[in-house]
Amino acid sequence: MASTGNRMTGGMGGAETASRPGNVGSAPGQAHGGSTQGEGGVMNVVKDKAREAASDASDLVGQVKDSVSHFASDVADRAGDAWDSTRSSVQSAASSVAECTENCWNDVNAFLRRYPVASALVAFGAGFLVAEAMSVRSDRHDWSNNWRPALSTRRTPSASGVY
Repeated sequence: MASTGNRMTGGMGGAETASRPGNVGSAPGQAHGGSTQGEGGVMNVVKDKAREAASDASDLVGQVKDSVSHFASDVADRAGDAWDSTRSSVQSAASSVAECTENCWNDVNAFLRRYPVASALVAFGAGFLVAEAMSVRSDRHDWSNNWRPALSTRRTPSASGVY
């Protein structure tokens, strides 16, 4: 019974210890004088702990991967919703502008049909004002460049100071 307790705790001695390589000379029930079994037990414990740590790390990596995947999916869903909302808003604005433009065009056509002579006079007056504005602008441009006298006609004083 003493050997059963030793096997469970990774201790030395017992039938299991005698049958392992490197334990020559050990007999059941005798303590081994060398350190091979103690080191082997510690190595097994260290290996088990390393396996557990690797398994825990693998589980943690899996959880992080799932969390990142869920986050990315959530962001993609929100981006899709934002895109749909923006698209519907732009379509609504475009249809509103088109409707307003159509209404304005119909109102202008109705005014021109109702008052054709007045409309023609207004168009003539607007054209005249635009032509005058362009004409004054071009005259102003010519005047600003020609107001200085040419260098050859400029009078300079003579040596006596008389022009």
